[in-house]
Amino acid sequence: MPESIQKLIIVSELGGQAKGFILFEVLIAMGLVTTSWIALGNSYQYQILRLGQLQEQRVKMKKEVDQHEISVFSAPPIEQCKPSLKKASK
Repeated sequence: MPESIQKLIIVSELGGQAKGFILFEVLIAMGLVTTSWIALGNSYQYQILRLGQLQEQRVKMKKEVDQHEISVFSAPPIEQCKPSLKKASK
C-alpha cells in the first residue's frame, strides 16, 4: 500500500480527529498566561509602591538627622553655659 493511503486509513481509524490542539486547550493556555501576567504586574506595582514609601521614609529620616546636627552645632559651647552646668559636667 502506498504511504498516503496508509495515513488516510490511520486518520479514519481515529474517527477523523486531527492531531493538534483543540480550542478548549488553547483557551486554557491563554487563561494561564493571562493570569500569570496579571499576577506579575500586580507584584511589580506593589514592589514599586513599597520602594517609593521606603524612599520617602529615608528622606524624612535624613532631614531629621540633619536638623539635629544643625541644632547640636549651633548650640553654645559648655564653657558659655551657666556655672551650675559646668560643675555638673565635671
